[in-house]
Amino acid sequence: MKKFLTALAVMSLLTACKENQKSQVSVIGGRPLSEELYKTSFTSIASLQHGVIHRCGATLISPTEVITAAHCLVDYDQETARESLSLLFGVTLLSDEKNPDRERIAIESFRIHAEYNSKTYQNDFALITLAEPSHARPALLNEDKEFPLVDDEVHVLGWGDINGGGIRPDDLRITELNIVSNERCQDKFGLGYGIFDENICAYQISSDACHGDSGGPLFSLDHGSTKLVGVVSWGLGCGLTLPGVYARVSSFDLEAARLWPLHEGPKP
Repeated sequence: MKKFLTALAVMSLLTACKENQKSQVSVIGGRPLSEELYKTSFTSIASLQHGVIHRCGATLISPTEVITAAHCLVDYDQETARESLSLLFGVTLLSDEKNPDRERIAIESFRIHAEYNSKTYQNDFALITLAEPSHARPALLNEDKEFPLVDDEVHVLGWGDINGGGIRPDDLRITELNIVSNERCQDKFGLGYGIFDENICAYQISSDACHGDSGGPLFSLDHGSTKLVGVVSWGLGCGLTLPGVYARVSSFDLEAARLWPLHEGPKP
């Protein structure tokens, strides 16, 4: 994620750069996910691809529905998405074309949160409907607004930058973070950045999500149950001194999401 400049003298520069910094969010400080752990806990993760190029992470939440970040899709209309985007399931190695579990599924349609704010990234959710069902196991959505607790361990996964310098791995990476309260998260970012009730923050020194992880999952392994608690949204720098900011899944209502209007593409 992106670097934060603290001096008040450069706040105007922060404002000018904010859009580009936030919109580009592999896992920093992570390790390759073992095949065993993938199959037991994380088969719901998918690579959202433009052509055959990884664009964002995503998570299967029903056989035909996927959740990702709104900012991953806001520049697409329905026709362009159907023609150019697909979801890749069943693999930890993106290049593993011989894996019998590998499946590439086209997008039928997608919806963006009706109250998504492209400037603040509030309500950074999109719901994708697949053209056909996936055989992967859907993730369990966390519905408890009090969970996870501050300092609880969570796991972020993705195929994004591994060092903040543009190096993208072929293998799925995972790292552990700890939940940070929204109040402390807001204090860390200071003026010019909003942490909302619809956000959840997580941090661990030298570990983070980064460019290419946007839209991917933040999971909690709660007593053996894998729950999706966040969607990678934005941040400043990768693996530095600031928490990563995620869309809080307990604020996501699947039934309501199915009624959001189909996204018509970027506004002129």
